[in-house]
Amino acid sequence: DAATQVLASMAGDRVKPNAVIYTSLIRGYAHAKMPLKALEFYKEMRDQGIEATAVTFNSVLDIIARQLSDPAKLREVVEDMQQASIKPDVVTYSILIKANCNVGNVST
Repeated sequence: DAATQVLASMAGDRVKPNAVIYTSLIRGYAHAKMPLKALEFYKEMRDQGIEATAVTFNSVLDIIARQLSDPAKLREVVEDMQQASIKPDVVTYSILIKANCNVGNVST
């Protein structure tokens, strides 16, 4: 697809992708309802040692909460966030609340 071709062309131009590029890809694939592809880019970014930002983590958490409803994957990303010393913000907490509600993890 065109987005991954642009990413590949960056290497040919000796331009190194950063968190902004990967976050754009992650959010783009999420918008296209391709959450697993979005998570592949998150993994690729991490494997390449590119430090995720709060926006990156929140984007990934939102994909998991909205499109995958996978509590284990959610915990994994929260742990990544903690290891990266990125503090949760109001957006992070909102996503985590939404994720718990989506899987029925609420009391009546």
